[in-house]
Amino acid sequence: MIIVTTKGFQVLNTTNGTHQNFAIPDSTPFVTLRNLVWDVKVLSDGSFAATTSSGFYVFRPDGSLAFRHDAYSLKDIGNKRIHYGRNIFTVSDHQLLVYVKESGLAHYDARTNVFVELDTTHVQWNDFFHPAVKQGGAWLSRNQISEHEYIFLPLNDSIVYVDHARQKRIASPLPFHWIDELTYQSLVFQLSDSTFALSGGFGGFHILSVNRQSGRIVVYPQKQLVQYKINTIFHDKDKRLWIGTSQGLLREILNPGIITRYQWPVADFSIDGYMDGIRYKDKLYLCRYSHDIGLVVIDTNTMTIEREVSFYHATKMWNEIYTMAMYHTDTLW
Repeated sequence: MIIVTTKGFQVLNTTNGTHQNFAIPDSTPFVTLRNLVWDVKVLSDGSFAATTSSGFYVFRPDGSLAFRHDAYSLKDIGNKRIHYGRNIFTVSDHQLLVYVKESGLAHYDARTNVFVELDTTHVQWNDFFHPAVKQGGAWLSRNQISEHEYIFLPLNDSIVYVDHARQKRIASPLPFHWIDELTYQSLVFQLSDSTFALSGGFGGFHILSVNRQSGRIVVYPQKQLVQYKINTIFHDKDKRLWIGTSQGLLREILNPGIITRYQWPVADFSIDGYMDGIRYKDKLYLCRYSHDIGLVVIDTNTMTIEREVSFYHATKMWNEIYTMAMYHTDTLW
């Protein structure tokens, strides 16, 4: 597991609980911006590529730097907007595409250790470049869903599927106006082979399905969990769904219990409460060991109290009932 922080990142071994810290050496006050990590990708040789506010970096498994590209330094504070590295996409076992600055794209070749910022003359990467300004400008959200498939959110009412291996790019309509539902924090999370969740920018998420053959995406208009701001969604090894929200962590219950708990408070004087019960048709009859209320009748359709019965009147031992039985179908003892 990789944990991204504002002071570098950690690699956590979830089996034994050990972890290793990865940080870019810097003895100046710029160290915080230098290690403000945005994204991390594991490369085929076990090294780690990382983007931060200041540049792009590759770490060996032992934590030492194998490659360093510093786009900004201490002298740029107050003079430039220091927000360089964004998403990292893998496009082969040794090639990375790196989103940089507001609307830039770069390429890193792990075999040659060469990092190059791209322009439109690099036509082989056309599907990944940000849309032109007249088409809305930079991608709102960028997501990799497999080794060669990607989903993009442009600044218009569409969602774009790209299969780089098949050179396929398909735009599908959204069922809502993007500016009402989505922000740069909206992300795509995989739920199954063809089903994904699209987190809303202001709360909740939408289910979407991807037809990998045609490239068409259907986004369903019904929003889920609207009361929560969704930060992440993932499955564990037991296929249980976990949802990280601004209000805490939600966990899917795979095997719900067979017992449901109900509480029927009664305004009486009782130490032991309910003692016995009998169901007849759509009514549940519960007796109490009480000074005031001896019998409570529950409507099983609504599971609410329908009637409270006091035998003779309150504060008498007639309401201290241990057990009861059905003498006839219309008579309780």
